[in-house]
Amino acid sequence: MVMMKLVARISICIWLLLAILPPITESSNDSNPAVLDTDGNPIQSDAEYYVRPAITDVGGYLALIDRYGNGSCPLYVGQPNVVVDNKISIKFTPFIEGETLIRENRDFKAVFQALTTCVQSTAWKVGDVDQETGRRLIVTGDDEGIGGYFRIEKGNLGIYNFAWCPLDVCPNCRLNCSPVGAFIIDENRNRLLALDGNTLPVQFEKANDLIVSFAIYIGLLVTILSSIEPSSSSSDANSAVLDTQGNIIQNGVEYYVYVNRPAITDDFGGYLTLIDRVCNNGSCPLFIGQQSVVGDSKISIKFTPFIEGESVVRENSDFKAISKALTLCVWSTPWKVGDQESRKRLIVACDDDDQGLLEGFFRIEKGNLGIYHFVWCPLEVCPNCKLNCSYVGYLIDENGNRLLALDDNNSSTLPLIFEKANVVSS
Repeated sequence: MVMMKLVARISICIWLLLAILPPITESSNDSNPAVLDTDGNPIQSDAEYYVRPAITDVGGYLALIDRYGNGSCPLYVGQPNVVVDNKISIKFTPFIEGETLIRENRDFKAVFQALTTCVQSTAWKVGDVDQETGRRLIVTGDDEGIGGYFRIEKGNLGIYNFAWCPLDVCPNCRLNCSPVGAFIIDENRNRLLALDGNTLPVQFEKANDLIVSFAIYIGLLVTILSSIEPSSSSSDANSAVLDTQGNIIQNGVEYYVYVNRPAITDDFGGYLTLIDRVCNNGSCPLFIGQQSVVGDSKISIKFTPFIEGESVVRENSDFKAISKALTLCVWSTPWKVGDQESRKRLIVACDDDDQGLLEGFFRIEKGNLGIYHFVWCPLEVCPNCKLNCSYVGYLIDENGNRLLALDDNNSSTLPLIFEKANVVSS
């Protein structure tokens, strides 16, 4: 009997304790209300939303902005000057694992649900400082650090705004927190989102799931059709690339590459080589370019197909290229797409630790006149990627060097031929 009373008393105490204490799984979120959409419903992590200004005369819905109007990357987060019909939805993913709602003052990732011609994702991140305004711009691209997380604040008047202050991600970091605002960038009065200035009040409108799915389907179809031009699909159906003797270019054999002179009328320099573009001072990385004149100091190149077991280099099939030379740089000399200059992406010689990195694969295309060109369009490496495929052309820098670069306009494409090198391959 005494034991039964003791058990009853302990049960009552436990029941009272559970009634007083909040559920452990909800403790981290209870003090942070859910962000509400325009219908008064909480914003869900698995749903998509359009974001519009809370003040009607301040631009249109948030969208991807081509800042320079030339198709360059990255795309920026901003507002078109007018409200348009083809709105772009956004999905928010909380930093806290298992959280299903977007809550005030809690970190999340934001990703535009759109297909683009850029090689990076459409996730938001804090980008470079605008030189004219001194403000940090919001751009799109992958960022697994604190720069890729944002939060939503609610002001005194009950109006939401975005902010960058990822204290959930890094509670001990010393952060230069800032609300997200916008400023006008061009004569079209488009606006770019940025930190370190004014605040942009926003509202969240839930996207219609059917419309979003249809828009993504159409965008995917357009992207696939537009990417067909510079490439074909199957390696087996692709002809082998031939050298100057009419022989097939082999995997593991070295070749000199130079401009197909009969195809052009001007003097287009010599063999492809490694260029130290900063006044020959031994700086790294080295760039892929051309000798100013044809000379004896040729550097051979080895091509390695992406398809395992492939013994020859085929048209419209991905490969890695490496310039076979000893340099003062601490890394090896495989080719990869590097930084953008004069709105063209340069080809550099730099280590590729990630063997699947898209920027490190190229292909050879044969034009209508039977002339070969290099192309960057690694669709064998990543068949489902949204690629901004491009021919390899050149640009001339301030020191007169002719550097290889991606040429989106096909205005400087180099016609090339391949001469088998008389060397022992390593």
